Amino acid sequence: MPIHICPKCTIKYKTTYRSYKIAKKAKDDDGIEQFLSGICSDKCWTDCSHDEIVVYKYINPRYAASCEKVIFVP
Repeated sequence: MPIHICPKCTIKYKTTYRSYKIAKKAKDDDGIEQFLSGICSDKCWTDCSHDEIVVYKYINPRYAASCEKVIFVP
């Protein structure tokens, strides 16, 4: 399993799945998020502010490509 570093708590952890593709095929949202945001657990996800999630998942993701633009809707 790949080893990631959580951007929230900075611990090293093994992902639940070997790849994003396998996590997606399993339809496991937590496993998918490990590859999109790098966040290690539900606890870290809950501890993140909205702005942190946007940064970790869309603007500066560690383990996926960043999006081309982010649109905020009030």
